[in-house]
Amino acid sequence: MIQQSEVVEKREQHAVRASHAKSSACVVGTLTIADDLPPELAQGLFAAAGTYDVAIRFAEGPGETLGDRVSTHRGMTIKVFGVEGEKLPGHDAPTQDFVLATGRTFPSGTASGFLSDAKKIGTATPLPEGVKSAVSSMARNFNKVLSVFNTAYAKADFFGHPFSHPVGNDYFSQAPMRYGDYVAKLSAVPASQAQDALGEWQLDPHEDEDGFRHAPTNYFRDHEAVFELKVQLWANAETQPIEDALVEWPSQGKQHRTSATVRSPAQEAYSSARASYFDEVMTFRPAHSLAAHRPLGSVMRARLQVYHALSPFATARTGLLKKTPLTSQPSRPKPKQEAPIMSTAVNSATYAAMPIGTVPTKLTINGETRTRAIEPWTTLLDLLREGEDLIGTKKGCDHGQCGACTVLVDGRRINSCLKLAVTLDGAEITTIEGLGQPGNLHPLQSAFCDHDAFQCGYCTPGQICSAQGLINEGKARTRDEVRELMSGNLCRCGAYTNIIDAVLDVIGEQA
Repeated sequence: MIQQSEVVEKREQHAVRASHAKSSACVVGTLTIADDLPPELAQGLFAAAGTYDVAIRFAEGPGETLGDRVSTHRGMTIKVFGVEGEKLPGHDAPTQDFVLATGRTFPSGTASGFLSDAKKIGTATPLPEGVKSAVSSMARNFNKVLSVFNTAYAKADFFGHPFSHPVGNDYFSQAPMRYGDYVAKLSAVPASQAQDALGEWQLDPHEDEDGFRHAPTNYFRDHEAVFELKVQLWANAETQPIEDALVEWPSQGKQHRTSATVRSPAQEAYSSARASYFDEVMTFRPAHSLAAHRPLGSVMRARLQVYHALSPFATARTGLLKKTPLTSQPSRPKPKQEAPIMSTAVNSATYAAMPIGTVPTKLTINGETRTRAIEPWTTLLDLLREGEDLIGTKKGCDHGQCGACTVLVDGRRINSCLKLAVTLDGAEITTIEGLGQPGNLHPLQSAFCDHDAFQCGYCTPGQICSAQGLINEGKARTRDEVRELMSGNLCRCGAYTNIIDAVLDVIGEQA
């Protein structure tokens, strides 16, 4: 596959992903876990109700950039942020990736089949695009014939998927995975009226060679997309093999049950800047997983090793450090809440006035409410410091480990370096500047001065905002409780004793 990537790099004058190279839509949204799941579905990530931020990448299958006449299988990858728990070896970010594709099964089936098919695809990579288009057409027509007999050939769909709308497709994990104490396959199924209306949509690739990109981009300008994440639990060793991913697990009754809902609001789904971030900075891999959702089967073990081997090649060629951007979540899932949507004041006219590639987001920052044009990968910290010139909020580790960037969102303390700003539509944000100003200090600011609770002062804005969030929570009354609940805010000068004195002083006054 490295040789295949080298051929593509030489032809396209830059390195691309070894699979799913051509993105068609790059969107953000939320994943909401239902609060009434039965025990067998309340497993792993889905063990408790909550809402998580997600980034979703829709892409075409080949590891090269081809015109849409070559309509192969498609992918939908979901990166869930703020996920705590034991991860697979080598994955230390608080994220969970679900890598899905349009085929119900993995056409290679086993590790040996995967390696054999990879060699064949590598051999075919240098062939002209016209040859690949012809092969795709033959495979697609072959499955059309099979559909008369209510069947399909997985490998034919892999090379020749119908010209359907990417946002209207069903997507599948194809191979099984651990599902907590169980084994399961996952699927993402469209669940909105707007997506249902896409059922008859067909691309004419002779009119638009990038139609699979233009179609979802146009869709997301006016509509949200909703997918139900469904679980099919393993129940029969004979009919539901784990080691052979080519065998489709038979469905009986209501075996596919919804465990969560993925919702992406209307937004600008594609721009060169956004695509560059999703395609070249972010990575979506089955290995980015909780141990509770470990991919299973020989084909997945082979894929994990291949992707691991390809990673240094991709990093060296792009010149970018492949990193997973984070967003904030507590150590346990948030209480269930409605998925954030765009302000009702944001309409098509507002979008037209916004720069391409930005998302109109209504925020109240220190009492001032307005709609801002925000690039979807911008963290709240960067927005505050670079977009609003509120430099009291400090950038320390930029990984949610030091607390220097703590601010209040709807009265709740968060690490602003870990929160995508566009996910806060409608929120009220308070920074250190909003708590108090010279001549009108907040009680905590006065207490920090009275108790000499700082030395260099770099961590102080985050300490004070965190302390206010702690007071809002109403959980701390003793020195030990304050020490424990403020432990996420580091002071490299070691002023902890005086910081606790200051916080307890204000708690005592408000008791």
